[in-house]
Amino acid sequence: MPPSILLQEDNEILRAKTHLGPGSVLLLKVSVVGSGVLITVKYGNLQNVPYTKRKHLLLWSNARDRMAGDSSFENKKLDFKEDLLPEIHPESVRVRMIANRIFDALKRDLSKKNMWRDDLGKSRKKANQRQSHQPCTSHLDGLNWGILVVNDNTIANAYSYPNGKVMVFTGLLELLTSDDLATLIAHEVGHTVARHAAEDQTDYMFFIIQQLILLPFISFPSLIVNLIAARSIMLLFSRRQEIEADYIRLLLLASAGYDPRVAPKVYEKFGKIFGDSFLNYFSTHPSGQKRAKLLSQDEVMKEAVTIYENARAGHEK
Repeated sequence: MPPSILLQEDNEILRAKTHLGPGSVLLLKVSVVGSGVLITVKYGNLQNVPYTKRKHLLLWSNARDRMAGDSSFENKKLDFKEDLLPEIHPESVRVRMIANRIFDALKRDLSKKNMWRDDLGKSRKKANQRQSHQPCTSHLDGLNWGILVVNDNTIANAYSYPNGKVMVFTGLLELLTSDDLATLIAHEVGHTVARHAAEDQTDYMFFIIQQLILLPFISFPSLIVNLIAARSIMLLFSRRQEIEADYIRLLLLASAGYDPRVAPKVYEKFGKIFGDSFLNYFSTHPSGQKRAKLLSQDEVMKEAVTIYENARAGHEK
C-alpha cells in the first residue's frame, strides 16, 4: 500500500498517544514489554496482509477465527431469520451475482504469483524472495464465500465475517446502484482478506493485559484517563483498518471488471445522505469525505485503473 494512504492515520495515532501522562507512558511501556513480549514469543504470529503488505500481529489461529465467524454469522441469521430473503428473490439474485464477481476476482488474484507488490506499479521480485515478506493467505484457503440479504429497509449497512460470509441489508439496496453495491461488498471482503477481526481480538487482549498491569500502580482517576486515551487510540487503529479495506476493495473491484473510479463517488454519496459531522472523530470509520479523498489520489487510483483495463481486455495481469 502507498505510504501516504496510512500516513495521516499514523500521525493521528501518534498524537493520541501523547495524551498519556509521562508516568502512564512509562507504565504502558513496562506493561507492553513485561506482558506482551512473552505472549508474543509464545503465541504470536506476525503476518503480512495480502495486497497491502502491512505487518500485523495476530494471536488467533485461522481455525479459531473461522469458528468465531461461524458462530457470529449463525447468531445473526437467527436474529434475522424472519427477514432473510430467499435465494430466488430478485434482489438476492442481483446481490449474489455482484458478490460472486468479487469472490471470483479474489480467487484469481490468489492464484497469481506476481500479484503482490512492494509499492504501486512495482512487482515483487520472485527470485530470492524471503518467506517473511510473503503475504499470508492461508486463512483464505478453502473459504466458503457467500452472501445473504436481510429484508430490512431501516438498516443501511453490511457486515462481513471471518468465515467468508457477507450480510447485506435492503436499506442499502434502495440507495445504491449495482456498481455502488459492488464497492461496498468488495470493502467487506477486504476486511476478511486482511483478517481485521482477528487483529481486533489481538489488540483487545493486549489492552486488557495492559490495564490489569497498570491497575495497582495508578489512582482511579488516572486509570479513567488512561482508559479514555487507550480507547481513542483503538478507534484510530480501527479507522486505519477501514482505510486498508478501502484500498483492498479498490483492487478487487478493478480485478472483477468494475470501474474503480466509482468507489470515491460512493462515499461522496454516503456523505450527502448521512452527513459527515464532528461525531466522526469518535467513530470507528473515517468520514466519507476523507475516504473519498484518499481513494482519489493519483498513486492509488493509477494502479487500480491499470488492473481494471487489463481485466476488461481479458488479459492476465
